[in-house]
Amino acid sequence: MKKLKVIFSDVHLGAGVRLADGSRNVLEDFFEDDLLIEFFDHYGGRSYTEFDVEIIVNGDFFNMLQVDPGDGSQEAITEEVAVRQIEHILDGHPQLVEAIWTFCMRPRNRLTLVVGNHDAGMLFPAVQETIKKRLGPNVNFQTAYIFDGIFVTHGHQYEFIHSFDMKHFTRRGSDGVEQLVLPWGSLFILQFLNKMKQHRNYIDKVMPFRFYLRWAFWNDHRWFWRLLIEIVYFWAKNRFSKDPFLRREFRLSPTRIANSMNHKPLTAVAHDVLRNTRYRIVVFSHSHKIDYQRVEGHGEYYNTGSWTEAISLDVATLGRSNLRPYLLIEYPDGQPQVSMRNWIGTHRLSREIIP
Repeated sequence: MKKLKVIFSDVHLGAGVRLADGSRNVLEDFFEDDLLIEFFDHYGGRSYTEFDVEIIVNGDFFNMLQVDPGDGSQEAITEEVAVRQIEHILDGHPQLVEAIWTFCMRPRNRLTLVVGNHDAGMLFPAVQETIKKRLGPNVNFQTAYIFDGIFVTHGHQYEFIHSFDMKHFTRRGSDGVEQLVLPWGSLFILQFLNKMKQHRNYIDKVMPFRFYLRWAFWNDHRWFWRLLIEIVYFWAKNRFSKDPFLRREFRLSPTRIANSMNHKPLTAVAHDVLRNTRYRIVVFSHSHKIDYQRVEGHGEYYNTGSWTEAISLDVATLGRSNLRPYLLIEYPDGQPQVSMRNWIGTHRLSREIIP
């Protein structure tokens, strides 16, 4: 039986480029539906009719943290709210949804969605059912996916500010309804970054963010002080919230500060996993940085980067990048053979750009 697996990540589908009134949706970060449609058409098409094809999205396929459910309840993500968010996203990308449906309806094709920090709403059963109804029955959901000696997970669980307690990922809100327990990083996106994107729509694409703050201090002085004030306000709003859970979570202590600032880089985590397990290949994403490391005698680490634009202020990767990286896993002799590729697609005369 021939088989093929493809892994990519961090597409960050939002509610669409245009809002219902025709205005631009500044929270949408993905503008290349046509290329992703070609991608699903290619690997689900005629060339692979004799293959079992599995496309694995390693987290953050959906950007649920940047979709307004329409009733001001964006921070209290209940199962009902999460369903509305995912419906807005799917409605915002109708042609892509149709292409994925076509892929998933072929009996030998399968789509596996690994949960990331931006689409943790997929942990709710009703959200999974909604996705299956819209994308097809051959859709599976994972938090960590293991096959053929390969360990695939998004990577946010290794960072204190982005990690979820998977055994207790909901809590009872003031209205008695269960809602996601959002980590600091998710609340930072909802309360700070989404507001700042209205003025600098690139702000969540800049890496590392601390370098951006230094740049803003010297080159965008007023904006720097506004950012600083907004960051302090973000902390104070939660530290002195009426919600006792938030007050407790934003209590500063040496341990919590150390945990938030001193997590291991994903590369180091991957090395630990390879050295201490039987996995031969580890695949992370989350950081939006393409990476490859070989740990001699243990195996290989891949990071699949992102399909959204990245702006790097790091000397090694300085500048704008808009690659579409993915892993192609083939089985020429029954064993997985991994290669990292960049999806190019067909020639396009033009596409809309966001200044």
